[in-house]
Amino acid sequence: MIRTRKKGRLLLFLVFFIVLLFGGPAAAEGEAPQAPSATLTAKSFTYTGEVQYVSLDSVSHPLASEGHFSFQWYKNGELLDVASQRLPIRTVSDSGLYYCKVVFTHNGKTSEICTDAVEIRMEKRAVEIPEIPPFSYTGYRQYPAVYATADYRVEENEGGIEAGAYSVVLSLTDVENTSFLPSSYAEPFDGGARVRVSYTVARAENAFSTPFSVTSVFEGNVPAVRAFSKFGEVKYRFFKDAEGRDAIALPTACGTYYVQAYVEESADYTALYSAVLPFEIRPLTVTALRILSMPARLSYTAFESVKVATEEIAALRANLGYTEPAFTVAEDVKAYCAACVAESQAKAAEWNAKFKAFCDADAAVADLVDKYINQTVPENILEELLKVAPVSEPVASRASSGTILQKAAELVPALFGGAADLAPSTKSNIKGETDFAPGNYGGRNI
Repeated sequence: MIRTRKKGRLLLFLVFFIVLLFGGPAAAEGEAPQAPSATLTAKSFTYTGEVQYVSLDSVSHPLASEGHFSFQWYKNGELLDVASQRLPIRTVSDSGLYYCKVVFTHNGKTSEICTDAVEIRMEKRAVEIPEIPPFSYTGYRQYPAVYATADYRVEENEGGIEAGAYSVVLSLTDVENTSFLPSSYAEPFDGGARVRVSYTVARAENAFSTPFSVTSVFEGNVPAVRAFSKFGEVKYRFFKDAEGRDAIALPTACGTYYVQAYVEESADYTALYSAVLPFEIRPLTVTALRILSMPARLSYTAFESVKVATEEIAALRANLGYTEPAFTVAEDVKAYCAACVAESQAKAAEWNAKFKAFCDADAAVADLVDKYINQTVPENILEELLKVAPVSEPVASRASSGTILQKAAELVPALFGGAADLAPSTKSNIKGETDFAPGNYGGRNI
């Protein structure tokens, strides 16, 4: 009896040892192994343009070292052609409900398990919209410095002249995987594929570009008023009093008067008023008249005129007591002009040195500058232009001219195109180039 018990205990110990060593009865020869263990949780990514990978959070089996795993991925219930533990996703369209079937093979026998179906999301990447600072009215068309990027194109950028609200239209290059970041200065449309970015041209503060002045005159003459403003037409108001209370018509009688320069306000600029300045209209009185010299004759032939004029001028100068040479420049004027010349030469030398250093720093830029300054034209320009001349069929001369102009612009960097509002009709714009204007000196169309 005691031996039997000892044998039973020994057998039980051997069975327990086999379970620990070989994974239990499921690992016995001819039987399928127990199912593997695998987990997958929901994940979220942001689109980058690169492939990103979803991996199982865990996968295991007691006999993992003796067998091997295989994987089958499913999206929205459909089998995918992916047989690895990592699932590649790249675009927003790859988002969906995914699960993975994990198959464990041991000794030719298999067991399997499917993970829970979880949501795998690829979020659109947010594209920041450029903010356009406001302009101030200048009287010229102004263009926002907004340029195409890898994320969006610039579809409309017409610029603005008058004070008011304007916009630039941007469109996404990849609507499926990117979206514009919401902003207070942009309005999305076309389902968010485009945005209208707002900016303004503000009303300008007007000012006099030169000081207002007035010069007294003798009767019979118009008061010599002088004023220039940044914007608008300068007008004048005349008064009898220094306070400028009651305006009067342009005075002609002798006396003391007052004048004020002003510019009326508009939607583009503010009103402008100068100080009230005094002036006089003085009486013109001739108290005595003495004839100092008279020509011996009052008319001469063409052949006599030069000689006689010289003699008469000499006699007149003698009668008037002029002793200076016929053409005299005062010494202080000469000295001032010489100083100005020396100063200008020094500035020119400084600029030339900077310009040389600029060109020496970049041979390509120097070559382009040289072509602009010298208006270089290739020697074979005729042959190059003939290559693009449309001769296969009859075309309008303006159409053929437009085609040749594009090639000429490519060969001659200094060439400008454009014909103002007639450019679309005459086909004289250089394609791909903007208008030459204040703030946009890189434009090549007029």
